Amino acid sequence: MSLDQLREEYEQATYRLANSHRELGQLLSAEKSAKVLSYGRSMAKTLGERENEGAINALNITEDIFKVRAEIEATKARLDYLGVAIQMALQTRE
Repeated sequence: MSLDQLREEYEQATYRLANSHRELGQLLSAEKSAKVLSYGRSMAKTLGERENEGAINALNITEDIFKVRAEIEATKARLDYLGVAIQMALQTRE
């Protein structure tokens, strides 16, 4: 890969990382809202049962949170690799 390609991919990965962080924030907020709404509507008698119902009702959002967190970690790893590759490309130019 050329230095320009590496820089372009680094920039794209940086945008993906920022977007993933934004998406994670939205999902965390949605998960909390789903749990609170479910807790409020619950007919369960104990606190633990209400919390369990909330967690179950927000499960699809929780799964998305895990996926986005994995994407964030993968993007960070790619950025680390690209950073090293760019440094090496710059050194070989000298």
